[in-house]
Order: sequence, then C-alpha cells, then structure tokens
Amino acid sequence: MIERTQLKHSTPFAGLPLYLFKRYKLQTVLVFLSMFVSSLSEGLGIMTLVLALQLIVGDTEQKTDNESVLYLEGLLDYFGIAIELGPILMIVVTAILCKSALHMLAMSYAEYIGSKIEADFRLELIRVVMQAKWSYFVSQPTGRFTNALNVEASAGARLYSLMCRAVATILNLAVYFTAAFLLSWELATAAVVSSIL
Repeated sequence: MIERTQLKHSTPFAGLPLYLFKRYKLQTVLVFLSMFVSSLSEGLGIMTLVLALQLIVGDTEQKTDNESVLYLEGLLDYFGIAIELGPILMIVVTAILCKSALHMLAMSYAEYIGSKIEADFRLELIRVVMQAKWSYFVSQPTGRFTNALNVEASAGARLYSLMCRAVATILNLAVYFTAAFLLSWELATAAVVSSIL
C-alpha cells in the first residue's frame, strides 16, 4: 500500500520495478517464463537451421565435429526424426511459430497486467487520499492528485510493459549468444570483440 509520505516525493519511480515484481509476482513470473520458453524455442530453431544449411549445401557426407550439432542430431535420432531437409525445415518453422505465438501471448498478458496496475494505482491513491487528514489534503496543490491519478498511474503501467520488453530482449540476446558460442566459440568471440571495437 502506498504510504502517505510517498506522495511528497518528486521521484516516485525509484523502487517501482521491484515493487511491481513483489506485488504482481505470479503474473510477472508467468510473463517471464513464457518469454524464456519463447527464447528457447527460437534457440532450437537457430540450431536446427544449421542442420538445414548443411543439408542444403550437401555436406551430409562429411560429419561435423561440433558437439552441439552432434547432440542435436542424436536428439532427433532418438525421437525418430530423419535428418533430411523436409523434417528439419518443419522443425525450424514450428520453432519459429512457437516463438512468435508465445512472445505475442506473453506481451498481450503483460499489457493486460499493465492496465490492471494502472487501475490498482488509481484505487490505492484514492483510498489513501480518503484516509488522509483534511489539513493534509488542503495543503497540497490541486494538480498533484490529478497528476498522480492520470500521468503517474499510466507511467507505472508503461514501466511494467517496458520492463517486460527489456527482459524479452535480454533473453533473446542470451539465446543468440549461447547459440553462437555453441556453434563456434572462436567466431562468436571474434564477433563480440569486433562489435566492441
């Protein structure tokens, strides 16, 4: 619950991300979990795409010595999936579709939670103001409560949405880096160093 003293501060968003996570823990964990599974699905699609590229190039006779690709081939063999272009491309397309569907679902749910946060902030502010002493209420500028009801509540909801988008971007970057380092750590390191320089 918002303390009365918090209304006096001009920077109310300092600890807001942590507050939002604590207050909407289950919803936030569900959003982050959906984004994580979405990123893993994309990673599977990227790794499987390497097999598809090997088949397109016609490098099926020469076995790769990359452990991650060999592990993926063993995994496909375990599930009885033939290492041919058709099934491999189906896996790539399915992984991309799953990634897109899960990402869209997670972001839609994040927007829904954002609107709920906005409504909750407004209700809490009204509840706190109703409990405040009349002397405190009349001593505040008229626009302060109106601003808090409209602008600051909307900003809190936008912050939650931006926080979810940032986590999605970080997870995607982690998947890209992991896939790159699993496929060729030398090339991945060279790419990271060259991007920094």
